[in-house]
Amino acid sequence: MTPSLCYLSMLYVSLITYVKIQVSGQICPKSIPFALLSINSGLISEKYLLFDLLLRFIFYIYSKFPGLPVFYALSENCWSISQTLDGVNRVSVIVKAMKALSHPDQWQMENADLNRAIQDTLVISRNEYKYVAEVETDLDPGLPFVPCYLSALNQVFLNVIVNAAHAIRDANGNGSEKRGRITVKTRREGNEAVIRISDTGAGIPEKIRHRIFEPFFTTKGVGKGTGQGLSIAHSVVTQKHGGTITFETEAGKGTTFIVRLPLGHRES
Repeated sequence: MTPSLCYLSMLYVSLITYVKIQVSGQICPKSIPFALLSINSGLISEKYLLFDLLLRFIFYIYSKFPGLPVFYALSENCWSISQTLDGVNRVSVIVKAMKALSHPDQWQMENADLNRAIQDTLVISRNEYKYVAEVETDLDPGLPFVPCYLSALNQVFLNVIVNAAHAIRDANGNGSEKRGRITVKTRREGNEAVIRISDTGAGIPEKIRHRIFEPFFTTKGVGKGTGQGLSIAHSVVTQKHGGTITFETEAGKGTTFIVRLPLGHRES
């Protein structure tokens, strides 16, 4: 190895060691509450930019001198660290969404960004739909903030999205590789914010449609559902927000739940 290459190698090793120490020294132990991970992710992301530069450096050198074992080892090591940081950043997104959805006071009125609330809810509910459906969002960028009890509305969106995922899973068969689609749209229509959540499940049978919002009504097996989700959603939307929640359904094609919320709140 030439002196210049040897120097570059030593420089890289020094840099990578320094960054490892900087990152590992600021990561909280796993026993510390999960919410603190969002703090660590910020610290790590500062180092991530340096890792990116290091990655570019090592792959450039290795492309020029592919036969050098030291650079092969370093490139593999750096790539592994990069993948780990990507994973941490993904977890951080989930942590931030969980923080946004959890609220110390469920009945505290605030002007909220419903587009952001829906995006956070989709992050949290991903495990329910990731194997059964693709998710498509069409969120109105001009939707104004809506006066609402945000924590309670988050639960409404969560219940409807989870129900949509279960409807698709049941329609396609548990374990099926066939994937459905969940579509979430927001619009301003007159003096209302309108949220539509659609699925490509089997639709709601006509004989039970009138019971969908009844407390404790469920079509799921014992232990798989309490029948409270849509009942609570109906109560939150209609009684607490003066809005409406309805649905449109077609056998074999799916269901769309439609939530309408007044932009000027009126609690009944």
